[in-house]
Amino acid sequence: MLKEIDTSNIHHIIEQKLIVPHFQGIIDFSSKKMFGVESLIRTTSPTPKLTPEELFINAQSKNCLLELDTLCLQQAISAFSKQQLSGYIFINVLPTSLEHICHYFATTDISIPLTHIVLEISEKHPFNNISQLNEHILTLRNYGILIAIDDLGAGYSGLKAWAEIQPDFVKIDRHFIDGIHSDGIKREFVRSILEIARGIGCEVIAEGIETIEELEVLQSFNIKLGQGYLLHKPEEKPSSISVENLPFNSHSLTLRKINTRPTETAESILEKREPISPDIRADIINDEFKNQPHISSLPIVKNSIPVGIISRFNMLETFSGRYSHQLHGDKPIEEFMNKAPVIVDSQTSLQDISKRITNNDNIDLNTDLIITKNNHYIGIGKTARLLEELTNSQIRYARHSNPLTLLPGNVRIYEWLDSLIQKEENFWLAYFDINHFKPFNDYYGYSRGDEVIVSLSEAIVKNTSVNLDMVGHIGGDDFVVIFRSSDWKARCKKILEDFKTSSIEFYSEKEINENGIWCEDRQGKPTFFNIITLAIGVVNPDPASCQSHHDVAALASTAKHEAKKKKDNYLFVSRRRFPKNYRFEHSIT
Repeated sequence: MLKEIDTSNIHHIIEQKLIVPHFQGIIDFSSKKMFGVESLIRTTSPTPKLTPEELFINAQSKNCLLELDTLCLQQAISAFSKQQLSGYIFINVLPTSLEHICHYFATTDISIPLTHIVLEISEKHPFNNISQLNEHILTLRNYGILIAIDDLGAGYSGLKAWAEIQPDFVKIDRHFIDGIHSDGIKREFVRSILEIARGIGCEVIAEGIETIEELEVLQSFNIKLGQGYLLHKPEEKPSSISVENLPFNSHSLTLRKINTRPTETAESILEKREPISPDIRADIINDEFKNQPHISSLPIVKNSIPVGIISRFNMLETFSGRYSHQLHGDKPIEEFMNKAPVIVDSQTSLQDISKRITNNDNIDLNTDLIITKNNHYIGIGKTARLLEELTNSQIRYARHSNPLTLLPGNVRIYEWLDSLIQKEENFWLAYFDINHFKPFNDYYGYSRGDEVIVSLSEAIVKNTSVNLDMVGHIGGDDFVVIFRSSDWKARCKKILEDFKTSSIEFYSEKEINENGIWCEDRQGKPTFFNIITLAIGVVNPDPASCQSHHDVAALASTAKHEAKKKKDNYLFVSRRRFPKNYRFEHSIT
């Protein structure tokens, strides 16, 4: 419950500077040392103990938010300087305070290099005027100060703000870190953020790391920076921070990212927008932008072929001078347009578009994309919408991942198979199944059974190509691999070898010597079952004959049953390429 304090008390706290910063280390996972610290404000005696949230709520109610925000900034810089802390200092600031903060840095002698300061702008606070916010941020950047978006994912404007502000750091809200090892949707959200950030040169910081399991998952994603109680608890005077004893880089192979998956296309972000001619007068377009503030850019098209794009920012900047209308008004818009816009076909995947944009430093992320069909203009696409669609796509796929191995489940496998059939691509489907797995489960228990399943998943993942093949866990002890690797047979044989070696480790010495276990069969009769083995059935479907994933699944199921007849570690390769009910449409002559 919010503590009640009167006006004199909150003003007394500010006037007497009765707040003190505590510093929490931000750890560089590669060096296992402190990259920087975040300043977390605490009240000091004799004031009542207030959390930062309570402090700011009370300050807001007494109309002294700006004074409190400025004091927090001053105290953080002063304490960081006096303690001679190394690295960067991350300081939370309110968007509404930025104008005053710009003035503060311009008129105050700061005791530490400005290049060591990172100002965090929280997504929890609304960005009412992005244009004005960007002006202040540009001023701060000119001083050498870095910018971070804090609590990414906690509000509703994060992706848009990210695209508009282009921060140096993004800090993922702790909600998405908490329990990430057991939540597929959170893992896919973080994967999406990392994928975008790496492309645009933005560093990601994971907040709120509190368990070894969370740390291991984040390490498997190759996140470089993190903070949380597991790594370092906030201290008023932190000593040298190191995390040498934590188990970095010990993640399971099954946590790897599956790169090859179906994606949405540029058509999914298409917006209709009337193009303009390259010979139209510049002052007409300037008026167009003024009258329609929702338009961020206009595509320029000649004979239905896109030749450039003009952005609101560039146009308004061109006409911001005193004599700009006289100098530029009657010139054709083609003299001011971007002659190298990002032009993509409507069937280009969103991931390919993202890579193209983020790998080119010369591309302005605030400018819209031009979308074409058969090289003819059909509309535009917004970068913010692209980022949003990529994140939603990752979350949709996460819903259909297996919770034990984190591998794609039936839905994603079926979608990928249908995509390959539609494109008539050649592939081999391998169906993996463990012989005698049920009696093993009954004898040793489900926990040991899960260990066997995870062990098999690791063997499969290790022996498949992350760029060409797709691994799926369709339930229980059943796995599939969609192979596009030319050496698929050698990979299958290596999986058989690895499983044969690892399976022995799950039995006691007595059962190993007897080469199996006594257990009740499905009819309840005592039966001897040999040590578990692996059956692999492989098919090479004919895309022209198979209508959908159902046909491929039928072929693969038959191949698996043939492999299981051997009751040993065995690879069966089927010669059948089309389903039994397939009929030739043309007579054989």
